[in-house]
Amino acid sequence: MSYIIVMLVVSLLAFGLARQSITYPNEDWHWLLVRNVFYKPYFMLYGEVYADEIDTCGDEAWDSHLEKGVPITNSTYGATCVPGYWIPPVLMTFFLLVANILLMSMLIAIFNNIFDQTDEIAQQIWLFQRYRQVMEYESTPFVPPPFTPLSHAGLAIRYIRMKLSALYDKDPDRSRQKKMFDFSLKLFLNADQVEKLHDFEEDCMDDLARDKEMRKRTSNEERIQRTAERTDIILNRLNDLASKEVTTRETVGELDNRLLAIEKTQTEILDCLRSIMTSQLTTSSIPEERLCVDVRILWLKLYVISEFIVEFQTAVAESDADEATAPVAQIRLSQRYFLGYLIVCSPEQCTCIFPTGPHGSTEDPALLSPRPHDRRYGSMLSLDPANVTPVKSMSYVI
Repeated sequence: MSYIIVMLVVSLLAFGLARQSITYPNEDWHWLLVRNVFYKPYFMLYGEVYADEIDTCGDEAWDSHLEKGVPITNSTYGATCVPGYWIPPVLMTFFLLVANILLMSMLIAIFNNIFDQTDEIAQQIWLFQRYRQVMEYESTPFVPPPFTPLSHAGLAIRYIRMKLSALYDKDPDRSRQKKMFDFSLKLFLNADQVEKLHDFEEDCMDDLARDKEMRKRTSNEERIQRTAERTDIILNRLNDLASKEVTTRETVGELDNRLLAIEKTQTEILDCLRSIMTSQLTTSSIPEERLCVDVRILWLKLYVISEFIVEFQTAVAESDADEATAPVAQIRLSQRYFLGYLIVCSPEQCTCIFPTGPHGSTEDPALLSPRPHDRRYGSMLSLDPANVTPVKSMSYVI
């Protein structure tokens, strides 16, 4: 309410000072001028607008125009027509609009609000005042004036005795509990009533604590604080989600790299399989009498035809089958075979060859110890006539 009063005083001072200085210029200093600054503007707040003094110059000009027929322009030069005579009426209009309507209405509304708040706690205020009155009546002396000094003397003697007993009492807690002036309600109640009063006080304190907690929760400061805490929690969760997103992207990138490596490996495997299939297809296109693949040669007879070509006859076993004789074909010296034993024949003689060396008998061959720098093991390149040693004409010992 104080700021409303301050605004009202400021508006009174502004309008009163402008009105006094314009309407009555060139006045000598006197304390009465200070009174005139606030005097008439203050009573204007209650409805007294001083209608005869609002615009004296304009009123005189209008009256002269009506009574004497003088033009209005010739009547604005009288004694009351000071320079700026039209300003005070304009200022008065704004002053009454702000002060009388706005500020006074706000002041009345504030008083109504105070009355409503006081009316809500009027019962409580009345109970406190009644309690104070009862306690004051109980503490008054029981003898009427002028004998009240006797009552005060008795109270003084009682107080001195209580202090002396407190000095010689061995129990400090008991002496501290003694009170000479106890004006509480418990002084007049028995034990049961005191217990009920304690329960009532505890319930009241619980209600008060709940009320304060509710007001704290519903206050703007508490709401702002809870909003700030929730915002911090949301920001922390967003940061966690951002970090998890980065980790997930890294994991996905690593998985992509692994998948690319797996795809590359699969592509290489497929290329190898295609190469193997192509080689198998190429091998299968060669005539069977020209090539023996994945077979074990049990024995082989060679017949020398020319210097670099020999004809042979083999006995092979496929998938644990019985011994079979293959047709005579020309051997490919660059292929690799699994040779059991080899029989080389010429028109004069036949020689049985083992991987360990040659032997002269084909019926009962005997294994010889391997010779150093032997080039016959595991490859048919040893059948190359350039790598064999001639025994007789048309006969080779391998």
